[in-house]
Amino acid sequence: MIYPARYTLPPLILGYDWDFSFTYEVSGAGLDFTDYSMSLKVMDSYDSAVLDTWTSAAGDITLGDDGTVAMAVASTDQSNLSVGKKKYIVELTDPDSEVSLIMTGDWPIIDINGV
Repeated sequence: MIYPARYTLPPLILGYDWDFSFTYEVSGAGLDFTDYSMSLKVMDSYDSAVLDTWTSAAGDITLGDDGTVAMAVASTDQSNLSVGKKKYIVELTDPDSEVSLIMTGDWPIIDINGV
């Protein structure tokens, strides 16, 4: 079983492009993401409806063969977001279509004034 990492994402400033990258390691080595897919989902709380989803299939997330993950949310792709502390989940789908929750936590959505 994979236990998800808990991490607070850097704030997204509404109206501005946002990006975040990390390396996903298993037993100290970057996971080869060949034939994997990933999604980033955001919601107001864990028991509320998903506000938006960004995926590797749509090109919002880039997966490397060395375990690197690069996420990007364009300023033009934020219409379902509002200011506030949101929750997010990152799901990884392996080549056998098994889905694992690998990361979760808070995601501050702020306006240009930092509110």
